[in-house]
Amino acid sequence: MKRSIHVFLVFLAIGTMPSCSTSKNTFFHREYHALTTHYNVLFNGKEALKAGETILNEIYEDNFFEILPVEPISLRGESEEQTTIIPGFDRAEEKAVKAIQKHSLKIENEQYNRKIDDAYLLLGKARYYDRRFLPALEAFNFLIESRTADIKTFYEGRIWREKTNIRLGNTEMAITNLRSIALNLIPESSFFGPANATIAQAFLNLRELDSALFYIKRSALFEKDKEKRARYLFITAQLFEKKEKPDSAVWAYNQILRLKRKAPRKYNVNAILGKYALLPDSLGIKEKVLLKALDDFENKPFQHSIYRALAKHYEAQKQDSLAKHFFNLSQQSERIDFYTQTSNFKELAEFHLEKGDYVKAGAYYDSLIPLYDFNSIERRRTKRKRETLTEVIEYENVAKETDSLSILLRMSTEERIAFFENHIARKRAAEEKRIDTLKSKGVKLPFFTKSASDFYFYNSMLLLRGKQEFSATWGDRPNVDNWRSAYELIGIEEVSEQDTVAAEQDSRPKEIIVETAESYVKRLPATAQEQDSIEILNHNAYLQLGIIYKEKFKNYDLATKRLTNLLEKDPDPNEAAPAMYHLFKIYEDKDSLIANKYATALLANFPNTVFAKFLSNPENVDAQTYQSPQKLYENALKLYYEEQYLAALEQIETFEVVFSGSAMESKLSLLKAQTKAKLEGVEEWQEALKEVVRKYPQSKEGQYANLLLQGLEETEQLGLFNQEYENYKWIFPFETAQVKEQDSLYAMLDELLKKESKRWYLSKDMYNANYVFVVVHGIRNRAHIEGWKKQDDRLKQEVIKNNNFVTSSSQYREYFKRKSLTQFNK
Repeated sequence: MKRSIHVFLVFLAIGTMPSCSTSKNTFFHREYHALTTHYNVLFNGKEALKAGETILNEIYEDNFFEILPVEPISLRGESEEQTTIIPGFDRAEEKAVKAIQKHSLKIENEQYNRKIDDAYLLLGKARYYDRRFLPALEAFNFLIESRTADIKTFYEGRIWREKTNIRLGNTEMAITNLRSIALNLIPESSFFGPANATIAQAFLNLRELDSALFYIKRSALFEKDKEKRARYLFITAQLFEKKEKPDSAVWAYNQILRLKRKAPRKYNVNAILGKYALLPDSLGIKEKVLLKALDDFENKPFQHSIYRALAKHYEAQKQDSLAKHFFNLSQQSERIDFYTQTSNFKELAEFHLEKGDYVKAGAYYDSLIPLYDFNSIERRRTKRKRETLTEVIEYENVAKETDSLSILLRMSTEERIAFFENHIARKRAAEEKRIDTLKSKGVKLPFFTKSASDFYFYNSMLLLRGKQEFSATWGDRPNVDNWRSAYELIGIEEVSEQDTVAAEQDSRPKEIIVETAESYVKRLPATAQEQDSIEILNHNAYLQLGIIYKEKFKNYDLATKRLTNLLEKDPDPNEAAPAMYHLFKIYEDKDSLIANKYATALLANFPNTVFAKFLSNPENVDAQTYQSPQKLYENALKLYYEEQYLAALEQIETFEVVFSGSAMESKLSLLKAQTKAKLEGVEEWQEALKEVVRKYPQSKEGQYANLLLQGLEETEQLGLFNQEYENYKWIFPFETAQVKEQDSLYAMLDELLKKESKRWYLSKDMYNANYVFVVVHGIRNRAHIEGWKKQDDRLKQEVIKNNNFVTSSSQYREYFKRKSLTQFNK
């Protein structure tokens, strides 16, 4: 009754007030501004803040695989250094600022509107959730330092200030400022839970788990808000697990389960999963509990988590097929969260890695990488793991494809047609089954909405068959105007000449695949050369796979399988010899009888290969053999740069067996190609580069060799090697062994050139394995050579004594390119 009279008097005073001045300290002014602040401005601001918090809690994805944060504030992928995208917080700030600006009764540095402290508290909270922590800290500090707030607002402001300090990284300061309050508050206080939880978060940030566990447990036991209590209990259970105290963790999970429907369902479901993951399963209770939880309709949004728990259970029971099945069910769940999805992909990738199925493991990593943020550490780590599988996946795909082609090539024409007819039939049946499955699930497909009608475009099966008939008749034509006459059908056709330009402009495919058995048969390799290239690719893929499994993955079973499969295919010595050598090395310590069998076969069938020589005379290989492949490669590379090509090639060929299977093998192969180019000419260089591309197509060296080959072809087409310049070279050829004679002539010519101050210069060029040229460069006119001879008697004698000739620069390049110079004219 008294309150009603009080409110009536306030409104009566408001109605009779001449103005709402903020500079008058009267009872009516104080009550007017307090009432307007509370029921108008702050009410709307608090509602906006509450709406923002609700949105944040609903769309925030908790990562139950890690210790939960005490309080969610930023969504996955967002940075705490940027403002939030959630609406509501900016409006709350706007209302708080309006309350302070329009209803503050600060007279002589004293605030007479008791609701302004609530406005500063709202302002700080709005800025905190908007992740503008420094302005939020300013608002909370103003509230605390004003000393006009009531005790409730003061304590709440202290807690929020320390939460802000934690976000700013001032963690130790927050603990110091808040610890005494948290320890002195009585459990019945509404601030007991938030204060202890805030200190727990601070200790979690410092990774001091014991202290964090102490405070979060205190908070969980006395928190009044059931949702927050469930969250604090879950963090308590997680910390007990980290401390390897499973019984205490089970106690915390049971406390969550006792809350039943008073706690959010996500904590209830994950508490069940956490609890039974810790309990022994000698009686098979866990499977029954999980299946029961799966049948509960309330748990439908969390089926992905339950499926995953079942998968982990079966994995622990060594029931791999069931584990994989439930992992896949988890992935296919409609409401799967990001963290479960990524964890499942990781589990499946590692599962297939352990089983030696590197192709499937790579596929799961391929699915996992795009899920991560572009600059995240997890993405970089996963990408590195995937890159280690690139080579083996590529070779496995090549082996699979070439095996299939080999089988088809061994069939008769009738058998091939029957095979592809069956393939097309299976493909169409699978598509019909897929459509039936989608329709049974209630999925509305395009044009299929009136399934009861028999009209063509509403009958899914008729429409599917119509599409298939069109594909079989007209192929996979692009959706363009004049589609029928723009192309000429031959089974698989090229775009007509008239439409070449148009095809390039509208990016139409140049191949039209008509889906008939005959069209598939026509696509098979027909010439002997094409079929031989498939066999070469197949043999190389099996060899590389065997070596990779042996050296890189230490999977000797798979390595043995691939290498023995290769030997059964009757490969040429380039593949057979290394395969036998690596099989010998695999069995050397396991089974000496099998190892000797491969050694004997290698020495008997391929005695001239490097592998056979290494095996028969290992004592002839000096101590360099025991250096690392990296060191041996560096030695050979140094010789190459010093233009000691013969020595570099000899070292490369001597230690090829040491490099076989190592990460340096492709590097050595490319260096060998480059060295042979210097000694044997461009034709040998091209062949050597092609070998690098064939053997190591996915390596950096293989890709670089491919670029070199393309460059050579373009150079040939442009005719750059044949350009003529008015420039000549004077050449003195020597046999490679005539080192003294080379040096003597070089020194004399160098002395004369310096004396004459000519712009000519000298070089010593290795032409091939037999000859070295001492060359005078920069000659613009051949007549100048004759004049120089007459000026110096020593030069005249050297010219008479040594073989020499003059040629143009372009012809000199051609000699080196082709190695076509067979005799030297005096």
